[in-house]
Amino acid sequence: MKIMNMECPCCGAKLNVDADRSLNFCEFCGSQIAVESARSQGYDMEMGRQKAARQEALSAAEKLGELKEPFINLRKYDDGAKNLSKMVADLDRKEASLIKNKTFNIVKTPLIVALVFWIILGMFKAPFGVWLLFALIAILSIPLSGVLYENNCKSVASQIDQHEGNLVANIKKVEEYKAIMDKYPDIRIPEKYYNEMAIEYIRNALLNNQASTLSQAIAMCDEKNERMKQMQLQEKQIALQQQQIAELQALKAQNQKNRRRR
Repeated sequence: MKIMNMECPCCGAKLNVDADRSLNFCEFCGSQIAVESARSQGYDMEMGRQKAARQEALSAAEKLGELKEPFINLRKYDDGAKNLSKMVADLDRKEASLIKNKTFNIVKTPLIVALVFWIILGMFKAPFGVWLLFALIAILSIPLSGVLYENNCKSVASQIDQHEGNLVANIKKVEEYKAIMDKYPDIRIPEKYYNEMAIEYIRNALLNNQASTLSQAIAMCDEKNERMKQMQLQEKQIALQQQQIAELQALKAQNQKNRRRR
């Protein structure tokens, strides 16, 4: 006896019927069930399931195509925002250090120059007039150092404003692309595949009926990447072995040459 699973067309109960009998009865409502009709119903249900799965795969591929640009740009702008945040933080610390050590930053250059020249003048035993002239120059250079300090502070502040403006723009772009992605909450791929090549591979797997669901297509992409890693590893090992063989052959040839010379 061959058992076939089906639903009763009258009450919807789950049944196990004898596929070898042309006529069966529902054990719940007593309705007659023709086996050929049940087979046809099962076939239609399977075809409907396959058609629905295919439509779901095509729909996922279409949505993924619409999300390709948001996926790629989201990663680009998100990475840009992280880099800009770090740069702004570094510049903020630099600006705080400049303000905190204002006096030192103004006089350090004249002091260093004065120290160097005093050592040189002392070595050559310069006359008093030269010492006096140099001392005057060192004193007068302090205001110039102050101007350079102010310009440095303005430059740092300008860089902070520029980077903060770019940071705000990047964050805005990230929010825009996330809003687009939120329209398709069922379409999500690992961040490592936020590039055109990987997205197109996953889409083609869905379009060409190689995968029936997005998760299957992603798993196929994972397997492909793993195979590529294994192939690259094998190629490196082969190249290393060939290099070692070549070195051994060269060493052997050199030893033979040395023996002949002796």
